[in-house]
Amino acid sequence: MAVYARRAGNTWFLGVLCGPQAKTIRMPLSFLGGRIEDTRHEQGDALTLELRAGGGFMARFSKP
Repeated sequence: MAVYARRAGNTWFLGVLCGPQAKTIRMPLSFLGGRIEDTRHEQGDALTLELRAGGGFMARFSKP
C-alpha cells in the first residue's frame, strides 16, 4: 500500500494505492489543518477507507 498527500496552495490532494489484498484503513485528516469546507469534518477527524484488492482512493480537499 502507498499513501500520498500533496499540497498546492490551499488545496490538498490525497491518493491511496492498495496492493493485492483488500484493506480497511483509517486516514487521519490532521494534515489539512483547521476546518475544511464541509463542516461535518474537522482536523481531528479521520476517513475510513475500504479498499478492494488492487484498488485505490483519490480526494481533493480545498479551503474556502
